[in-house]
Amino acid sequence: MSSRLLTPTILFLVPFLVFSQQIDFVRANVVAPHADLEMGFNRLENANVVVGDVDGDGDLDIIQNGTTLSGKDTLELVLNDGVGNFTVDTIQSFPAMARGALKLADLDGNGSLDLLISGSIGSTGKGTHIMINDGMGNFILQVPSQNLQYFKSGAELADLDGDGDLDIICTSNSTGQSALRFYENDGTGYFTLVNSQVVVPSSWYHSIAVGDTDNDGDLDLVINGQLPGSTPLTSYYYNDSDWVFTPDTGFPIIPLLNSDLQLSDYDGDGYLDLLTGGVTAAGDDTTVMYVNNGQGLFFADTSVRIVPTTSPTFISIDVDNDSDLDIFLSGAPAFYNKTRLYLNDGSGDFSPSYSVRIEGAVYDTYSASGDFDGDGDVDIYSAGKYSGVAYMNDGVGNFHMVTSSTLVPHYSRVAGIGDLDGDNDLDLITTGITRDFIPCTFIHLNDGYGNFTSIKDSIMLAAQLGNVDIADVDGDGDNDILLTGRLGTVAVSQQQTFSKLYLNDGSAHFIERGTVIYSCGQGLARLFDVDGDSDIDILLSGKDDQFDERTELYLNDGNGLFSTVLNSSFEDFGRGGGVVADLDNDGDLDVILSGKPGSSNLARCYSSQNDGTGTFTPFPGYIHGHGHLNLVGDIDGDGYLDLVTGGHGKVRLYLNDGSGFMVHIVNHPLPFINNVGGSLGDLDMDGDLDLILNGTVSGVVRTMVFVNDGTGSFTEELDHPFESLYGACFQYTNTEGAEVIIADLDGDTDADVIMTGTNAKRRPVVQVYFNQATSLGSESTTIYSEIAEVKLFPNPTQSDITVEMPFEGSKTLRLMDIRGAVLEVIQTDNVSV
Repeated sequence: MSSRLLTPTILFLVPFLVFSQQIDFVRANVVAPHADLEMGFNRLENANVVVGDVDGDGDLDIIQNGTTLSGKDTLELVLNDGVGNFTVDTIQSFPAMARGALKLADLDGNGSLDLLISGSIGSTGKGTHIMINDGMGNFILQVPSQNLQYFKSGAELADLDGDGDLDIICTSNSTGQSALRFYENDGTGYFTLVNSQVVVPSSWYHSIAVGDTDNDGDLDLVINGQLPGSTPLTSYYYNDSDWVFTPDTGFPIIPLLNSDLQLSDYDGDGYLDLLTGGVTAAGDDTTVMYVNNGQGLFFADTSVRIVPTTSPTFISIDVDNDSDLDIFLSGAPAFYNKTRLYLNDGSGDFSPSYSVRIEGAVYDTYSASGDFDGDGDVDIYSAGKYSGVAYMNDGVGNFHMVTSSTLVPHYSRVAGIGDLDGDNDLDLITTGITRDFIPCTFIHLNDGYGNFTSIKDSIMLAAQLGNVDIADVDGDGDNDILLTGRLGTVAVSQQQTFSKLYLNDGSAHFIERGTVIYSCGQGLARLFDVDGDSDIDILLSGKDDQFDERTELYLNDGNGLFSTVLNSSFEDFGRGGGVVADLDNDGDLDVILSGKPGSSNLARCYSSQNDGTGTFTPFPGYIHGHGHLNLVGDIDGDGYLDLVTGGHGKVRLYLNDGSGFMVHIVNHPLPFINNVGGSLGDLDMDGDLDLILNGTVSGVVRTMVFVNDGTGSFTEELDHPFESLYGACFQYTNTEGAEVIIADLDGDTDADVIMTGTNAKRRPVVQVYFNQATSLGSESTTIYSEIAEVKLFPNPTQSDITVEMPFEGSKTLRLMDIRGAVLEVIQTDNVSV
């Protein structure tokens, strides 16, 4: 006969055949309100944004000005940590200015970026300021020789006289007559008004574009503005040298209000084309591409169709790394407030891409671009009344939005995973401390696709230095939570310890259940069936409120009421960890405890005798490793659960002989890591368990990935996307620590990764990485074997597997998951299976 077996991921009999695949993860495409970067942006009306390395640390910072939602004009410097985390500089004082112009460039020739600000000051003031940067992001206000009072004026920086420094072009309507004014830079950031100026019709709300449009070696000008009566103005001025600019009265450009201008080479012919958008005199929104013939003559390219937009902002950038300029547009189209991204094919033909949208991007939205996260591609930041967000590029033009959100980055050393709201996906609970050093506990609910929404349950205590576990304690079919830790921000010696059991109503709403369990401030908390009666019992091992080391076992009566097991054989452990698994392959759950019993630095294994009372008998001998790291899984593919341990030093690998006796493997590539943490999981979907470790190696914070060949031999994989995090640390006074969870977060049956903790810059992170490795098995498979050994290919598989074996007799078939745990045992008599 044939037996058809269906299981999501199986390891079929021992031995099995393993085929190597590559590690392939992508950091989660996080959409608000879910976020994994720390953002400090304010939402501003009448906003302007500039981007550059202000503090000389090699990454791109942001300066923005505008009016807050409370009506206050502001200018703020937002500093980047190099990976896309931003914080507002609250130390420096900047002129509170809005509207007008904001430019960032090296004005004094010292290699650092200085600041030009022009606009309104309060309700009546107006002016232009220059602020000189000392190279470390500290700005000093410098007043130019002329007191510029230009309200709602446009300004640009360009080398108009060809002497190698940047001069100022600005528009003025302060005297009732508009003019283009030029200020010459002496090379030190000192500016002098040039007598030559160009009178333009009285107008305001100007945009200025500068570039060599006629290829004669000097810079020409295009300006837009508004005449009295809301009449649009667009003018072109070609440069005759020596600060003389002559208007071109035959310039064939449609005049526009509320417009933006971009001079860039869009069709790759070496000449500057003109992109403009705004409102015509008839009140129609329009966006037009004008192609340059190389002599400064422009022709409208009607084949380029870009959405008509009021008050647009254009950014010309290569978002997909194909060496041509794409167009990012933000503003207010006639039908709704959106942004648009148009991809260039290299010849000036554009097609819309929908990889980035900013909801509510209205008239005053302003955008800027740069590589904010240091990954070599161009990202986008947009400021405005309804935005203040960064969009991170994946390198091929796909963007994900990052905002300040409810998924709060925090220093989390402890995390648990399980379905808390009854929707059949994996939710997350984390504990730790906020960046303000306040204890916290968060529940993160999964939508089934790996997008998490965080909630702070008012019933649940905020914990630090504790532990968490998830299981159905009261037998009602939903997962409850066991939470331990310490309370308060006072000195540790004054902190109150606690152990709380929270019962779930099935929809992630919890109530506290009183218990007899002791208050465990730090250490291990585990929920599992100790005595084989099909209910969930409790094991606690750590330090109590008197800082005494303690290990206690509590039995469940089936209704969530617990009684203490007296005289259990467990040693008392303090700081450390542990794990629960069937180590000796006898069908019941054993325990590994690690820590420091007394003055020892060793872990200890306990094997359950399963006599119905939860009595444990120690295995002979100790296992080295007194730290947090205790990982179990079938590492070498023999069907028995092996062990990886680590603490403040060497990571050790132990292979199980099948009886629970652990054989120390000396020759392996796992490094010496201080405060090591990590997790086991099938990262490359080849059917064996790979390893993630993080911690400090020779003083350097690292996250390391080791790929298993199926026999327990590991090779380090250097090409991985995971951020370097501190490992597990149980010191009272610092925030170093991390938790790594490997699980299927998005329902596609592969192993995704959650990493929480502290990165190398001591910033808190909560990050999700989705596995992109390709599953090999999708078709139904028949395996024919004439020996009592089945080699499964593809492996792993998500399909139906038929096993045919020709000889008669009794047979035992075991189905195991990738950790070596037995899912099902099938016994047959006198049949072929």
